[in-house]
Amino acid sequence: MTGFALSHVGIAVPDLEAAAARLSALLGVAAGPVMANEAQRVRLVQFELPNARIEVLAPLGAEGPVAAFLARNPKGGLH
Repeated sequence: MTGFALSHVGIAVPDLEAAAARLSALLGVAAGPVMANEAQRVRLVQFELPNARIEVLAPLGAEGPVAAFLARNPKGGLH
């Protein structure tokens, strides 16, 4: 398949820094800066790959969609 590109994949995690370090080592790509999205109640880092972007998300607090997802899936996962 030519010309394939994936907008992004979001991975919800309980520990942003640990997950970003592990993914950086696995991909061989540095994470972007830690950012906050107050509207979604998350902190996130992004990995820019040639045909995709991976977002690693952690909740800012006990409320919001990622916090609810992690309450159901404590180890995290695709969100």
